[in-house]
Amino acid sequence: MDRNVIITGATGFIGRYLTEELLRNGYQVYAVVRNPEKLKQFHKYSGLHFIVKDLADLCADDMPDVEYKTFYHLGWGGVNREEIDKESVHEISLHNSIKCLEIAHKLGCDCFISTGSKAEYGIQDHAQEENALCKPESAYGKAKLSFYEYAHAYCKTVGMQFYHARLFSVIGVGDHPWSLVSTACRKFAAGEEMHFGPCTQLWNFTAVEDAVKGLRLLAECEPMSDDHGIYNIAGKDTRILRDFVNEIHRICNSQSVMCFSQEPMNGDFMNPSTERIRTLTGWKEDYTFEESIRRILKANGDKETT
Repeated sequence: MDRNVIITGATGFIGRYLTEELLRNGYQVYAVVRNPEKLKQFHKYSGLHFIVKDLADLCADDMPDVEYKTFYHLGWGGVNREEIDKESVHEISLHNSIKCLEIAHKLGCDCFISTGSKAEYGIQDHAQEENALCKPESAYGKAKLSFYEYAHAYCKTVGMQFYHARLFSVIGVGDHPWSLVSTACRKFAAGEEMHFGPCTQLWNFTAVEDAVKGLRLLAECEPMSDDHGIYNIAGKDTRILRDFVNEIHRICNSQSVMCFSQEPMNGDFMNPSTERIRTLTGWKEDYTFEESIRRILKANGDKETT
């Protein structure tokens, strides 16, 4: 019973890593997918099962008749730059997410874990702590926060444990090609000129392998008393964003010209507190930023030099 978990969004960047993390640790994973071939690299695991269904059409009757412990909900559309502020897109994701909550309850899941985002905090002038007043600006951040508020109240009412993991700039092999890290790795390795904003704000990157380990550990621990369910997952390496850019440039041994804008910053920055998840689960990072960059470059087939 304790090893049966459901996961939506299993074919996404973080979802693929979470699927493998769970399989490698002995879980029976029931992945809700539209195309199982996107997870063909995991077909070697006997613990992987597919529910081939669009999230919009999913219902409890689609799930095999076994006892489930945890429902991982990662399925959310509109995380690309073109749709990040489209309310209609995120309203659909919010609706589907609420439906997943209800399905989890009908299936008798003990625990529901959703992935949130730093976007829920909005622009802050202090460290992002889980009990901070959120002021999201994007439609994506607002919808994620709305789901958290609904899910927290719902799970408290029905007696289902709820964890909402707010993720901070997760990086790794297979990340979105338009992300800053993916673009910098690609252009610096090719010696291409790259233009940036000021990059003077504090920032934080988390290796995807570390992020999914945190998600797994949440399901394996007892909750804190009077738990509001929010847990930041981020690394301890917080520094000026330009420092990270310069580090990628150095690792690539690149001759690329870097152009930084002189425009004033809009106040967006990252300085996340992670004491809650560290205290609750004992979670800690296994990968440094440099190690993640080298893994990305290796996967890209780029030559690494020091």
